[in-house]
Amino acid sequence: MDTGRIATIIGLVIILIFWIISGFLSKDLQRKKGYNGGFWIGFLLGIFGLIYSAGLPDISKNKEANKAEELQKDQAKG
Repeated sequence: MDTGRIATIIGLVIILIFWIISGFLSKDLQRKKGYNGGFWIGFLLGIFGLIYSAGLPDISKNKEANKAEELQKDQAKG
């Protein structure tokens, strides 16, 4: 193997590692916000997938707020 081919392989491995890390970070961001999945968005879109995942609204807080409202209504009724 010549030096150029080795450098190309190393570059591709580094890019693949970056994509995998982006996928797991995106999945973690989306899980914390109440969504399922998210790995493939981060993996396929890279930094743009991470930006997308970070910009998603937090639905887990909305669910908690709705549950709190329902409890207050139930307590007021009974």
